[in-house]
Amino acid sequence: MAESVTVADLVDNIRLDVYYGEDLLDDRDITTSDISRPGLELTGYFNYYPAKRVQLLGITETSFAKGMSHDELLDVMRQMCQPETPAFVISTQLEPPEELLQAAKESGIPILGTKMTTSRVLSNMTNYLEGKLLNASHCTVCWSIFTGSGF
Repeated sequence: MAESVTVADLVDNIRLDVYYGEDLLDDRDITTSDISRPGLELTGYFNYYPAKRVQLLGITETSFAKGMSHDELLDVMRQMCQPETPAFVISTQLEPPEELLQAAKESGIPILGTKMTTSRVLSNMTNYLEGKLLNASHCTVCWSIFTGSGF
């Protein structure tokens, strides 16, 4: 198991399309199997934003985004595009919002897409990443059993 997986590996194994950032895929690392659906962040609430996660936008998120003004949505997308954010994935053959494209280009974050539904791509990405990434809590349990040190 690895400590990280590149976005390129995710694209190849989940068969995602690249909307933006083909040249960035090998340089972006994913370190957690958790995926974020940033609905609350679209409202401007960033207190617990999990920037290290792949950000998945489906019909609900893109529909909400369509009701926002250009400036408001651009501001939110710029806040979502953190240096540690590995990539954005847009499900269900939806087009990424122009404001996301602009913010992602400014920050060097790939935007990926798929024909799969949000639920299906979420499941596929989670299963793939869980199989590839080193699970620290699992290793702690194994080490405790191996050494007899308990928890």
